[in-house]
Amino acid sequence: MADAPDEADLVPIGEVDDETLREVLLEAAEEGEAEAHIEPPGEEVDRYIELVASLSSDFEAPSAPGESGTAYFDVDGTTVELTLHANRFHGDYWWTARYYVDENVVWRVEVTGEESPDPRADGKLLECREDA
Repeated sequence: MADAPDEADLVPIGEVDDETLREVLLEAAEEGEAEAHIEPPGEEVDRYIELVASLSSDFEAPSAPGESGTAYFDVDGTTVELTLHANRFHGDYWWTARYYVDENVVWRVEVTGEESPDPRADGKLLECREDA
């Protein structure tokens, strides 16, 4: 529970469709605090940052590890301060990919471990052009 700044954009709980975010906000309103960890970093973390940014005009999304962003929610008359703290971002790790490219197609496959997968057999088709 928190006191929002006077000029804060207070988002009603009814505007939150995401089940995990709703549960965190409801628990925080009831218990006084709540916490959720989104792992691994990547698209799911980005999705929550974008979700909160779409709900609150005051939310300034974290853009680097260690940064936080805060939004305020009204949960049935109780003000909840939500802080998204970015420990890591999707760019904090590395990966290797193999590509197969010819005049008609581009295939890509991520390489994990010692294996060297064939992009055409195990990969994702990124582009397919018809012959002109």
